[in-house]
Amino acid sequence: MDSEFQKALESFAENLKHKMGESKAIHFLNKFSEVSSGNAIKNLVDVLMLYVCKEYSINRETLINSKKTTPNFARITCYHILRSQVNLSIEKIMPFFFKKKRDPVFNGIEKAQSFLDVPQYNREFVEKYRAVEKHYLNYLKSNE
Repeated sequence: MDSEFQKALESFAENLKHKMGESKAIHFLNKFSEVSSGNAIKNLVDVLMLYVCKEYSINRETLINSKKTTPNFARITCYHILRSQVNLSIEKIMPFFFKKKRDPVFNGIEKAQSFLDVPQYNREFVEKYRAVEKHYLNYLKSNE
């Protein structure tokens, strides 16, 4: 981190501590950190959904809501990449797909993994998955 930025951040935290008290300042900074990381996660999910929608030629609403096979494969691609590459918990993945239960997400991750374990029987899924994964990993590397 840049030393000037570090000093400014420390000064801000110190001023906050004097104005609010130490415990309230810590609480405020923790909440701010949670919101910031939540926005970062939302951006990561949005970018992944964009790549998946493009690869599967569907729109975002179809990705989230449709019960048909193609959107289901697209959705499990999202679930698996978010779990394996971004290391999000199932509980953090669920709200992005409006899921109230763990089972659909967990089963989707397991199904994607089983397809990837036996690629010769699931060529189309594996090709699309690898294409999305490649683009997404390039995005993640370019934004480190």
